[in-house]
Amino acid sequence: AYLGRVNHEASFDNVIALAKGSPDGAVKAAAVRNLVLVGGRKHPEETAGVLNKALFGEDTSQQTEALRLLGRFPDRITPDMEKRITALASMQAGNDREQEQVRLAAKMLAEQLKASRGIGAAEGRAAR
Repeated sequence: AYLGRVNHEASFDNVIALAKGSPDGAVKAAAVRNLVLVGGRKHPEETAGVLNKALFGEDTSQQTEALRLLGRFPDRITPDMEKRITALASMQAGNDREQEQVRLAAKMLAEQLKASRGIGAAEGRAAR
């Protein structure tokens, strides 16, 4: 619960360490969720690496948190990550609430990426 209240950049090293190596999945998910609050944008390479690992992991709470944050790092989304996002967005969650949260977060991120790329393409055409 305390980790949810950490929001100072001086905490980045501790939070990234928990996101990378805590044996507790719930702690890892909370650390992933808090990366942006503790200055993750100032460390995009390291933050994106943690988000990538969470995205490809099996823990649905970590996947959900990673999907929610990846929209803040669109330039760090690789083609493999984009394929994973698309796959998660189209998965059949059935009655599994956690998988449904992953699916919805992936769908929202996929739509955000599509819209931002459409805007960028339109701006490029307008500049010509």
